[in-house]
Amino acid sequence: MKKIIFILLFILFYCFVYSAIEVGPVTITAGTAQTFTFSYSYTATNGILIVSVFIKEPYLDKVLNIKFGNLSLTTTASKISIIENLIRNELWYIIDPTVGKNDIVVELTATTTVICIAFQLDNIDTNNPFYYETSMVGKNVTEMNIDIQQITQGLMLGIGASYSDAFAYVLPTQTELFNYLYNGMRAQAVYGFSTETGNITIPNYLNKNSTWTTLFFSIKAAQ
Repeated sequence: MKKIIFILLFILFYCFVYSAIEVGPVTITAGTAQTFTFSYSYTATNGILIVSVFIKEPYLDKVLNIKFGNLSLTTTASKISIIENLIRNELWYIIDPTVGKNDIVVELTATTTVICIAFQLDNIDTNNPFYYETSMVGKNVTEMNIDIQQITQGLMLGIGASYSDAFAYVLPTQTELFNYLYNGMRAQAVYGFSTETGNITIPNYLNKNSTWTTLFFSIKAAQ
């Protein structure tokens, strides 16, 4: 009986210590321009706003800055993946911005073909949300295996793009966040929840040979 009570108390403690990460909603805009402006309603109270930018045939083109209202988003080198002059995949973010509806303004260094996608994650560890991050690129591939470190009660998030209409199959343990095709470039993201801490290999299966870039993250839940 004592053992059963201990297990029940452990389960209750575990559930209260960790909060389930909530994903979405998603807003998408695309086109050929140097500046993109679109609105987003941020509702998370313990979260992060993410803007993914996919640039087709970037050459030297890249994101100059992104703002949500009057707040600036940031990025790091580990959140940018490039396949030469074919695709540039950038993730920008801001932790706990003001709740409400504001314009997101994405400014690039030059006029180019772009997909911009905004979404939010709620109930995250706002002190250090990115527990682990990595990237992988491939040319003329149908499969790529990505090694990642998962964390208990965390979120595994993969954000990829193909230089064609190719797409990655969604595994039974994954949920598709977005899948958007524009002007021959596809942007796609999937996520899944992890139940333990440790290394894991996640396969990416494409429906046909393609040039593919993926950013992959383990996101920590709030405690």
